[in-house]
Amino acid sequence: MRAKSRKTVLQGSEQTKGEENYVKDLSDNLFEKMLPSHEDEFTAGNGNELKDGDTLVAKAKALHSSSVFCINIFHYWDKKGELDKLCHALNLCNQGSDPGKNLMFEKKLPIFDSGKTPPNLDVVIENPKGSSIKAYAVECKFSEPYSKREDGKQTHLNSLSKYVQDDSIWEGVPHLKQLSQAKNLQNDYQYLDMPQLVKHLLGLKRCYGKSSFRLLYLWYDVPGEEGWLHRKEIEQFITHTKEDRLKVTAISYQELFARLEMFYMDGNEEYMKYLLERYF
Repeated sequence: MRAKSRKTVLQGSEQTKGEENYVKDLSDNLFEKMLPSHEDEFTAGNGNELKDGDTLVAKAKALHSSSVFCINIFHYWDKKGELDKLCHALNLCNQGSDPGKNLMFEKKLPIFDSGKTPPNLDVVIENPKGSSIKAYAVECKFSEPYSKREDGKQTHLNSLSKYVQDDSIWEGVPHLKQLSQAKNLQNDYQYLDMPQLVKHLLGLKRCYGKSSFRLLYLWYDVPGEEGWLHRKEIEQFITHTKEDRLKVTAISYQELFARLEMFYMDGNEEYMKYLLERYF
């Protein structure tokens, strides 16, 4: 993020404290102002993304915010009414298809009838009525995978323990349940937040039906061993989901940008320049 070159005013995570990696004005972190409906979706989410706290500033003010990266990618095409182009660039559909009529950020997809707070999915794009694929779901990651869990957080098994106890939510996905009970999860998935993806799959299955959604993992690739291991874990997880015939795919932000540049540069030069200078 070339914030300083653009004279953006920065602050710490506690305003006057911490490394100055946060903008003071949220608009400095966005390509364009969010539509009110999408602002409401983030406000209703569980992440406290847009509002400053008593001591901590809003998460979305971070230059490294995954949510902001997600907004800067998806909001532009939604506002233009051209989600079909973005879906094609994401390899979710063929060019010229007519998907993507309703985009929602921070979508809650309950796994249980009640009692447990559902995880928020970064993006859900619902397709027109009658489509065989009712929804495209996207989980977006920026720097998070490269902060390994060595700080006493929940292990993967603990994170999934309350879910594997309920047989009803695993109907049709026995291999996914078996994977979620494997004792070596913490070693097999050190970079990929595998429990989060499992929960998203369970919520999507309950809402749309096992065969009527696609889940896409969109991530920022990095060079070196960490990037290589992260990619291998993504491939490993997708291989497991195929055993239950779940539709799970992945694409890096770098691959997405290359496809946008190849197919949809014309008329979107200012936007593409912003993405290039900001993230690539």
